Amino acid sequence: MEEVAYAFRLSENQDIKFFLSSVLEENYSFIGKHGVELGNSSVKLFVAFYKNLPLDLKDDIYLPIEASNIIHNNILLDDKRSAYLDSHTLDIDLLINPVVQVTTETINDDILDVHSEVEDGVIKGKTNFQGVLNLGVTQTEIELVLELPMPNPLTLIRGFCLEKGLEFSVIRDGLQSRVDAFYQKQI
Repeated sequence: MEEVAYAFRLSENQDIKFFLSSVLEENYSFIGKHGVELGNSSVKLFVAFYKNLPLDLKDDIYLPIEASNIIHNNILLDDKRSAYLDSHTLDIDLLINPVVQVTTETINDDILDVHSEVEDGVIKGKTNFQGVLNLGVTQTEIELVLELPMPNPLTLIRGFCLEKGLEFSVIRDGLQSRVDAFYQKQI
């Protein structure tokens, strides 16, 4: 029960035994403007993946990053479920405090704290599109590399590549070259 409370960022004074998953929609109503929602279907997804139960993955159902981390750290997922989870994970903190405007004054080691998965300006398997945007690459540039429209910025790049049948290393290298070029212009 504690894992569910942590996974969905429930307050400590909320009694998990009497918690209704539909309350999540109310708690996270502010993310609706991003075209996603967390609610009853999110709880069903969490339980299905955690207990390795069947679930139709045709709909876009999202989980907070805490829930995703619990599953990734405790459950061995098949490639399909792993890719789905990677591309349907939300960093709630990033939604609350979105893109940091990058200027020549902010280009220093502190800028790398904006998204913890982008260390030393290097795109890795757990980097999402927002992390690349935070490093100065525009959505247009990302879409040129992808040759597809950019998904929700909170989508993990590796998960998106797996879902779309793209070679992650090719996409990563293309995006990395854009990040490196941005930093070269700033020097």
